[in-house]
Amino acid sequence: MTVSSEFDSDTLPLFQAKSDEERPETVAQLTRKIKDLIDSDSNLQNVSVIGELSNFKHHLGKHMYFSLKDEEAQITCVFFSPENRKIDFTPSDGMEVIANGNVTVYSQRGNYQLYVRSMTKSGSGILWKKFEELKKKLIAEGLTSQERKRALPAFPRRIGVVASKESAGLQDILNVLSRRFPLATVILESVAVEGESSAPSIAAGLERMAKYGDVDVVIVGRGGGSIESLWGFNTENVARAISAMPVPIISAVGHETDTTIADLVADRRAATPTEAAELATPSVEDIKAALTKLSFRLAERSGKIVRSAFERCSMLGRTLRSPDSTLKLRIEKTDRIRESIDALISGRIDSVKSRMDSLMNRIELSSPLHKIAERSSKTDSLKVRLKHSIRLFQDSKNQKLKLLGARLAGVNPDSILRRGYSVVMKNGKAVKNGAELEIQDKVFVKFHKGFAECEVIESGEEVKR
Repeated sequence: MTVSSEFDSDTLPLFQAKSDEERPETVAQLTRKIKDLIDSDSNLQNVSVIGELSNFKHHLGKHMYFSLKDEEAQITCVFFSPENRKIDFTPSDGMEVIANGNVTVYSQRGNYQLYVRSMTKSGSGILWKKFEELKKKLIAEGLTSQERKRALPAFPRRIGVVASKESAGLQDILNVLSRRFPLATVILESVAVEGESSAPSIAAGLERMAKYGDVDVVIVGRGGGSIESLWGFNTENVARAISAMPVPIISAVGHETDTTIADLVADRRAATPTEAAELATPSVEDIKAALTKLSFRLAERSGKIVRSAFERCSMLGRTLRSPDSTLKLRIEKTDRIRESIDALISGRIDSVKSRMDSLMNRIELSSPLHKIAERSSKTDSLKVRLKHSIRLFQDSKNQKLKLLGARLAGVNPDSILRRGYSVVMKNGKAVKNGAELEIQDKVFVKFHKGFAECEVIESGEEVKR
């Protein structure tokens, strides 16, 4: 093989043919040669590039990692601290910027990238402009107003989920739903959430869910990503499908820092799919705590009712009098009070027990049934004791009434006459002393049955034997 004398050994081309006896180069050696070539090219040591930010990450508030792209290509970039602290704006995906720096090779990955030394804001990127235009349009139509936001159901029977069946976000949602509220049925509508087909797929999935799902609330979303991967949720057809849902809808697109058109139109926005599942369901533990609190309130209320009833019964006992009419009125009033207490206790107990039974049936073995049974048994015992106390009180008053009636009958004049006594009357007045009579006085004698007019033959204070 002949080599031209124009070149010495130090200036041979990089890819000059080698003899069979030479050993092959390692990947590191080849990469180092490529890096040396790029680093030695003065045209690549001070370049300015305009493009749209994508996949932007500010790692721990220090170094910035992102891609610059246009419609035909993209390049990875790194902007080290403290140089990146000199910029006067906050970079974000979709923003159009001008970056100045040098091109080099990152040997560990074999990638070429732009090491940015300075960066200025050029304006909004294409996708960012589309986002802002659609956002303004929907705001003008009122689709993002708070007045349209609907409250989420407290106890949903069926929960619709519009997401990709292969996404990690879906698994997060299902895990939280099964843990927090296993009684709900989950209806899944699997859709594409990335790529050109994602927008029509998401819109169609929402429409099918609205038509056939028979759900109480809907979660739509996916995990985080770049503005491009989330773009299906920034389209007008998806926004209008969300606004047309007949039930409340929760948007769970990306991470907390990601905001999409879907988030703005939905009734609630969740920072993550996990938070969306938590917003859509109550917690079984919270229900248990509420039931425990309700049982304590029931016991406290029942105790107050019983104490009040005893106090009113005691007051009635103090105000009762001996005449028949008053006693009958008090007895009737006592009966009405007893019936009112029975109805109030029964109504409250039945109402609370009905609510408890409904909740207990839904949370099955998760609910504290033994506590509710214990409180219900205690309430029934108090009810029996109250009825027994009222019955004893009524019997005592009835017995007292009988005794008073007997005493009243004992002092009745007619009863005295019935026993053989008579009444002697002179001039219409009862004679109480024999000294009041004189011989030949005319007197009127009244017997139990009949009377007699008599003449006094003899009178005096002492009876002759």
